[in-house]
Amino acid sequence: MTNDHKELLKLRQGLVAENESPLEINEKPHYEKPVGFSAVMSNFVYHHKAHIFVVGFFVFVAVGLAIMAFGGEKPDLTVLLIADTEETAAFFHFEQDALQTSLERFVPDFNENGNVFAQLLFIDLVVAENRDPRSYHGNTVKLFGEMQSGKTFVLMGNRAALENIPTSANVPLESFYLNLAELYDDATIPKITDEFFLQLTQTALADDYVLYEKRAMPDDLFLAVRRPPQERADEVLAVLNAIIAGENLLEP
Repeated sequence: MTNDHKELLKLRQGLVAENESPLEINEKPHYEKPVGFSAVMSNFVYHHKAHIFVVGFFVFVAVGLAIMAFGGEKPDLTVLLIADTEETAAFFHFEQDALQTSLERFVPDFNENGNVFAQLLFIDLVVAENRDPRSYHGNTVKLFGEMQSGKTFVLMGNRAALENIPTSANVPLESFYLNLAELYDDATIPKITDEFFLQLTQTALADDYVLYEKRAMPDDLFLAVRRPPQERADEVLAVLNAIIAGENLLEP
């Protein structure tokens, strides 16, 4: 029998008092019961913690959206870059900044803030064995969200990717894209594929890109214009006209 056991036995038999025993007696922790405002808040949080979490989540999202909407520079033009081939995806991945620089030379200052900003949103739809399928599904959701937002009307990408956007939703091309052949004659626009897709290598945008970047665009790179609402048609067509006419808006 250890000394601790002996001391405990003495305590139980009343042979020694607690203050005379060398044993350390663990006292129960003392908790102060909240009163007043503290009591009300702790009770409210305990009973409504699920609602507080949900409300807090939506407040966090709303603050994030507000920062995005009002905190950054608003683009004069937003362009979706769509790729479902490795070649086009690689071009967008490595040349996106250079493409933006060339594109901004053909975009008017719609915001009238003295600065032209063309926002490029790259959506990679390449399906390959070495790629995570979750990335593909996430990007298709992103593409669907951009289409539903009704803010983006100029698209660039390889022809098959652009064509698959409306056809995958069983929407005819003529209902989704502007018919460029009806807007421009053959002398003005030399290379239209299937009336809806403008081959960028035949435009002043590609010439500008080659001039400044010393690199050529892929042949399978096209521009298409989603049918805009009436209030946005003038802006979209102004950009398209500048690219087709070769009108560098930044030249003095």
